[in-house]
Amino acid sequence: MPSDERVAAAQKLLERRVVGVPASASAAGGPKTVSDGPGLLRRLGSRGARPGPESADKTFLSRADRARDARDWVSAARYYRQALEQRPDKPPIWVQYGHALKESGNLAEAENAYRKSLELEEDVADTHLQLGHALKLQGRKIEASASYFRALVLDPTLEYAFRELRALGWTRGRIQLALRREQGGGT
Repeated sequence: MPSDERVAAAQKLLERRVVGVPASASAAGGPKTVSDGPGLLRRLGSRGARPGPESADKTFLSRADRARDARDWVSAARYYRQALEQRPDKPPIWVQYGHALKESGNLAEAENAYRKSLELEEDVADTHLQLGHALKLQGRKIEASASYFRALVLDPTLEYAFRELRALGWTRGRIQLALRREQGGGT
């Protein structure tokens, strides 16, 4: 049985045997067996609080980051998604979710994740850059160019956006002219 299923089974057992302890307690690093129940109650009592959504999303984020670092993109995407179920208002998690989806080949969903991050925080150059990558990989070069250009407008020192525009056929002069126009400095 995979470890997540073992943890879920242990949580169910704890819920039946240890009254008043939420299932999220074991997901947040608490006991994995029934015999650990009293120790958990002591730990919770001594802290005066039960683990909440914050600790659950930290657990999912920790797992997601480990999976990402191991280049296990499918698992990383699953754990980032679980973290987002707890905290859907966090743009950086949406970006990481988008990365994991993109790397696992789910380009349309990666695009959606990057767009959701931009809905929450629209002026992040790196997110526009990442959206450009997802669009380019889908063969949508005009839209990718717009994303890369937006990234460059937000951060004119972002060399990756400049290189991507060049790779899509933009000349150095065209990029500089477009930046001047965007900044209101020329025709």
